[in-house]
Amino acid sequence: MSKNLNSTDREPFGAYLSDEETASILTPIVHGIGWSASNIHQGGIANAVRSLGIMSSPEFLIVDMSDSVDMLGDLNALAEVCESGTIVLALGIINDVGVYRDLINSGIHDYLVKPISQELLREAVISAENALNAPTEADVKSAVPASKSTVIVIGSRGGVGSTMVATNIA
Repeated sequence: MSKNLNSTDREPFGAYLSDEETASILTPIVHGIGWSASNIHQGGIANAVRSLGIMSSPEFLIVDMSDSVDMLGDLNALAEVCESGTIVLALGIINDVGVYRDLINSGIHDYLVKPISQELLREAVISAENALNAPTEADVKSAVPASKSTVIVIGSRGGVGSTMVATNIA
């Protein structure tokens, strides 16, 4: 049930949070980046699944999983309504490395345990924004030249600069 939309049709950011405290911590971070705080919605992952089922998902999504009983099941439901390439930052109350690994292996960018400090949330948002702006695998492959060449630099005697030329060519 994935949707095919251009990234220009999508909001850059969206958040579905279960509590006002986290929303108040996130608001100045969002303003600092230049995103709209009106994209911070009440309700956790259940509200995110309902809302994103009828509208396009943002490029970067923060979702609160504090009320979730089946985190992986809820995350799979979220994956069904999100477009490919959506970066997801999950928040929750379970502090367990096994849960963290399961969530990371299921495809989220990061998982933070609440209560969250503003500094920690800012770092996670910046990391996700960098991942969002990172070149895709297709971009990297297209940047690789189609043919390869071998260049040999030979100096006739020591001190003529062949090593400097070779390193600058490389």
